[in-house]
Amino acid sequence: METLISGKQKKRMPFINTVVNKKGLNNLLSQVYLEFGGSKTATLANALKNLGFRYATKSGTTISIHDLDVPAVKKDLLKSAQDEIEKSTARFLKGEITEVERYTKVIDTWSETTAKLTNAVVENFDKTNSVYMMAFSGARGNLSQVSQLVGMRGLAGLVRAALRVCQRTDTKAMATERSTDTTKIHQ
Repeated sequence: METLISGKQKKRMPFINTVVNKKGLNNLLSQVYLEFGGSKTATLANALKNLGFRYATKSGTTISIHDLDVPAVKKDLLKSAQDEIEKSTARFLKGEITEVERYTKVIDTWSETTAKLTNAVVENFDKTNSVYMMAFSGARGNLSQVSQLVGMRGLAGLVRAALRVCQRTDTKAMATERSTDTTKIHQ
C-alpha cells in the first residue's frame, strides 16, 4: 500500500487482519526492520507492547480449574497404561525382559498416555478458552503445560526418578563386577 506525500512515494506496510502469534509477530518485526530500519521497528514494537498490555488488562482473561475440561477418557487411558505396565512387570518377573527394559517400557507407556490425554484435552478446547490461548499463543505457554494441568506430570516424574534409580543400581552393579574382575586378575 503506498500513499503520495509531497509528490514522493512513501512506503507503508500492508494492513494485517489476522490473529498474530509469537512467530507471526517475529516475522512482522523482522520485515519492518529490513524495510524501515531499527528506529521504526522499535517504535512499532513499543506500540504493539502497549496495545497488548492495554487489551490484556481489559480482556479479564484468567485461568481457572474450570477452563480445563479433563476428558472422561482419562480414566480409561490410565487404566490401559496401568494394564500395560503390569504386563511388562509380569514379563520381567518371568525373566523375558531386563529391569532396564521394563523401566523403559514404563516410561514409554506413560509418555504415550500423556500425549493421548493432552490431545484429548486440546480437542475439547474452545478457541476463546484461556488455557487454549496460553498454549497456542507461542508466547510462554505450550502443550506440555496442558498435560501438567490435567495431572500427568507427577506420573511421568515418578517414572523418570525410578529409571534413574534403576540406572544407578545397574551402574553400581557393573562397577562392582569390574572391581571383582580386576581383583581376580591381580591375584
